[in-house]
Amino acid sequence: MGTTVFASTEDQIAAAQAQKQEAQAGLAQAQANISGLESKKQELESYLAELNSQYNELTDSISQLSVEAAEKEEELKKQQLQMDIYNAILRHKEALQEEEAWELSVRQAQENYRIMQNRYMNQLAILTDLLDANSVLLNAELQLTSSRTRIIYTYYQLQKACGRL
Repeated sequence: MGTTVFASTEDQIAAAQAQKQEAQAGLAQAQANISGLESKKQELESYLAELNSQYNELTDSISQLSVEAAEKEEELKKQQLQMDIYNAILRHKEALQEEEAWELSVRQAQENYRIMQNRYMNQLAILTDLLDANSVLLNAELQLTSSRTRIIYTYYQLQKACGRL
């Protein structure tokens, strides 16, 4: 029995040594895994730092683009304002020229009416000719009044475009 106990103890020792070797191999494997994980951790930290750097660059680029977009928008607003003012000036000048044209038309219609009235009084024209001349005169006077109203309207549009109203 002494040899069986001894054999059994030797078997247990051998088994324990085998377990120790397995444990040491597992420990070596775990240490290798830890070492690999630490290198992966360093790679990931480096990658994260690179991503943060790229994020900061992109944020700076976005900020710069936002500023440029705001500047372009302001420039477009200025150009639009200049165009509005220019168009208002043109409309006002057109209204002034239209008034001059209608003033001339009224003078011509008044002269035509005066001539027709004299011809009618001398019985050289019929009443319808006088009434036609009167109608032309009234129409010219109405258009002159309308053009003067347009001058006032375009003047205030110009003042509004310039920011004075």
